Amino acid sequence: MRFARLKQIGERLRIRIAAGVVENNTLLGRVRQLELPGLPPVQIESIDVGGENVIVKLKDASKFARVHIFATRYQPEFSAFHDLAVPMSELRAGAATQAESVYLTGRNIGDEYRYVLERRTQKKYPGNMLERPALLLNPWAVRVTETGEQLAREGEQYNNSAVA
Repeated sequence: MRFARLKQIGERLRIRIAAGVVENNTLLGRVRQLELPGLPPVQIESIDVGGENVIVKLKDASKFARVHIFATRYQPEFSAFHDLAVPMSELRAGAATQAESVYLTGRNIGDEYRYVLERRTQKKYPGNMLERPALLLNPWAVRVTETGEQLAREGEQYNNSAVA
């Protein structure tokens, strides 16, 4: 990107140059894309002053072109150009970069990614993702039970000499 300075009026202009192919009003270069203006800029081709008529010929005029003629006998205190000037919006530009992600097939993914992908199709419950509490949702049936008692038999004497 380069800048040019118009010395008479002290304006600084941004100049963008790129080689490429034009598609959909955009210049597609190898490094960047530049938006092209929809219409070429209107320019004054000639001004003829003859008698009571002033003839202004425009170059690249369209149905949207407007000509404002401002005349005064003396130098005005303030510039009329700034009051009549239409602000120009700058054309867009963007840099062509490498793709940030690439889709690959047949690649092994980790267990965590596989778990996340498989959980997408599961039924979703609020809260954590633990197994549902089956005993709270389906309690056991309450019924009469019988319990018995079993006594343990007497065992052998412990032989402490085996431990060295």
